[in-house]
Amino acid sequence: MKPRLKVFLVTLLSVGGPPLAYFLRYRLIAPLYFFAGDTFYYLDVARHRVAGQGFSFDGQFVTNGFHPLWEYLLVGLGRLRLVDYTQNAAPLKAIFLVDLLLLAVGAAIFCAMATRYLRRPMLAVLIVAPGLFWLITAPLVPAWFATWSFANGMESALALLGFSAALLCFPEERAGGGDWRRMAGLSVLLGLGVLARLDDVFLALPLLLLALGRAVPGKRLRQMALLSPMALMLVAYLVYNRATVGVYLPISGTAKAGFAAMDNLKSTLKFFLPVVTGDRPSALLPRPATYFGFAELGGRIVQMVLPAVLCGGELAYRMRLWRRGLNMVDAVCAGVILKAGYNFLFVQSWNQGQWYYTVSIAVVNLVLVLWLERLLDRLRVDEWAGWGGIWPGMVGYALLFLLTFNLFISARNFGGPADEVHMVQDSRAIRAKLNELGADRIIEFDDGFTSYVADVSALAGFGLALDPEASKASRAGVLLDLARARGYRVAVAHGAYADELDDQIGSAAPIGLGAFKAAEFARNKFLPLGGDGTEDHLRYYALVPVAPE
Repeated sequence: MKPRLKVFLVTLLSVGGPPLAYFLRYRLIAPLYFFAGDTFYYLDVARHRVAGQGFSFDGQFVTNGFHPLWEYLLVGLGRLRLVDYTQNAAPLKAIFLVDLLLLAVGAAIFCAMATRYLRRPMLAVLIVAPGLFWLITAPLVPAWFATWSFANGMESALALLGFSAALLCFPEERAGGGDWRRMAGLSVLLGLGVLARLDDVFLALPLLLLALGRAVPGKRLRQMALLSPMALMLVAYLVYNRATVGVYLPISGTAKAGFAAMDNLKSTLKFFLPVVTGDRPSALLPRPATYFGFAELGGRIVQMVLPAVLCGGELAYRMRLWRRGLNMVDAVCAGVILKAGYNFLFVQSWNQGQWYYTVSIAVVNLVLVLWLERLLDRLRVDEWAGWGGIWPGMVGYALLFLLTFNLFISARNFGGPADEVHMVQDSRAIRAKLNELGADRIIEFDDGFTSYVADVSALAGFGLALDPEASKASRAGVLLDLARARGYRVAVAHGAYADELDDQIGSAAPIGLGAFKAAEFARNKFLPLGGDGTEDHLRYYALVPVAPE
């Protein structure tokens, strides 16, 4: 069996096998533990689209607050009746399996591609199982950054699959006229990767430039035409946005955008130099100021900054070899730096989820494996082959693999979504309570989970899956007025979101709530749900009209 095929199969098993075994044992718990909160924005929009209500979070007003390719796939699964969005738990299980399959195949292709650059091909498996970057960062945020964590119900797996396939097509030598299929495939696959995760366009640009530089002199115009599909795909997407929603870029992205460099710099200093920056212990601060703890702040900073720093180190090492020509690793390292630079300048770290840098983390894992092989070369490890051959290494890897997956699952389970499990099981009771309140629609203060469980239309209070009018109202601080005008009378929150909402309602200067003020809410405990009737999973807030001053 060829080494590349071995790497592909071992990676496929290493990435897909353990989460699949976990799923087979804990059918409903597995997707709820793996999925990110924002997953349910995608699921709510897909449910409405399949029901003929357009791409909308509330079933009425059109939104584009999502990365398109994953949303289109979810809608396609619904229209093919592979996923039944009229059910509750069943779609979660089906989508978890689809997501895991895409992730495992994408990771396996990436590792197969990486064997081009390794004299010890099996080292490529360390890129994704669990990934050397996770071994470095696990003490800080053990539930993030392992390849397994990207089976998260978001766009991560599709982004990795698109870019991995594109990198496999990348021409390592000068691309003459006979390579037209490879060049066209590269452009299409990069376009799909960008449509899966739009800010990954910064990863694609250096690859396209290097591919053009590889073209045979005199044929660059033809190669440029072959590389144009990605541009055409993105232009078509922007025009579609303008025609349907009225803005070119996703509403979620424009809501987050702005000059954020100073805030990100302060967050970076607070993480690396907490004493020097005068950061106080969380016990001395009100909850809203400490909603994101040190570890979560660190995780968001690290995923943005550290891959760029490590890729910069690889480029610095490679610089002396550039006279021989650039390679693909140089290009993707430059792309990682460009993407991190864009987000550092324009997107606050609080707005960057743990799924933002899937491809960047795969690239930096490749860089770390390259460094490991260089170290093994210096130590002349090949000369030790007579001391037991390959078997000690295989046994060591198996032990590391089993240990790291168990550590990862333990981290995912700690403080896991017990409330969410109960809510899925008690969805009928939740819907009955909403009917009792006369709430056929709600203002939802979480990431779409409550409206998904109750199968009810919602306006997102904390979220970004809004229509253009609601997005403008949120930025102007009049979202509550718009909600009232649209007929919303009840707000719902659960878990940590309810605690955060309580704190912000009682604050003199609510954070991010726009027109929501304490005087406009009458707080009530929701119907107790669960086995013994004592758990309080949800709270509802009746909107009380404020008398004019």
